Amino acid sequence: MKTLHLFFMVVCIASVLAPGRESARAGEKKISKKQIPAAVLSAFQTAYPHATIKGQSVETENGKKFFEIESVDGKTKRDLLYTPDGKAVEVEESLEISTLPDEMKSAISKEYPKGKIIKAEKVTSDTSVTYEFQVKVGKKIKGLLLDPSGKLLKGGKEDAEKEEKNEEKEDD
Repeated sequence: MKTLHLFFMVVCIASVLAPGRESARAGEKKISKKQIPAAVLSAFQTAYPHATIKGQSVETENGKKFFEIESVDGKTKRDLLYTPDGKAVEVEESLEISTLPDEMKSAISKEYPKGKIIKAEKVTSDTSVTYEFQVKVGKKIKGLLLDPSGKLLKGGKEDAEKEEKNEEKEDD
């Protein structure tokens, strides 16, 4: 009986102390659809009339408030970040791996010849466009960031090696 009581206490404490999904980004908090400002909802519905909202949240970054809308439009998943007045400041859009341009595929295979692309997203921040990839290499998932021409911006073997060295230093 004592063991069961102790187990229950540990589970309760862990559930209180564990970070929730709403803390995935700094200051992110899930909200109801009714809490989305009319300007944000209108901008979203105008830009994506056939999309379905799957989730929404409000977050604060550098003292500024943003509203995030997670949506699905056919096979396309889209996460959009809006200012309270309805201006889209970031759009993350899933991409079908089979439709990726050859320069993207070759840049990824050059970096990880035995890797398999498991996730691809186009990220538009204001006027800047980048492409984020998750590549499975063995049992590990590696992240890559490419520009529209397929040039490596972040990630890859060199960044992974630096990260591993930093982790080793932290462990010492």
